[in-house]
Amino acid sequence: MSSAAEEEDYYELLDDKHLFRLAGQVRERWEELLRAGLLQKEEAGNDPACLQESVVEECKKFAPNDNHLQAHHLLVHWRYKCWQNQCPKRKMLLTLGEALKKSGNSEAAQNFQSDIDTLFSIQYV
Repeated sequence: MSSAAEEEDYYELLDDKHLFRLAGQVRERWEELLRAGLLQKEEAGNDPACLQESVVEECKKFAPNDNHLQAHHLLVHWRYKCWQNQCPKRKMLLTLGEALKKSGNSEAAQNFQSDIDTLFSIQYV
């Protein structure tokens, strides 16, 4: 598979529909997800762990009483920052999958991995 085609496939798992569904699974545990692997650890580069701690307050202000929207805002903001930093999409998916596992969102992590497996198994059949 060519690199351009592969990038398009990765994008499918990072589109708004998938991120909204994932946010619904994460819900009130979105802060754990952030701290488990999406927070910036060092100076900006092309690392998918690219969010600043200030995003927590931003998400809470965006939708004060709705964990699903807070989680979705976090994931969309993370995707935007990664693209702005020119992170490879494959690296983004791996980082998000690991953060889901580390944050204790086992159902969301399992569903996300299943989406990845399904997407790529279809292409090799």
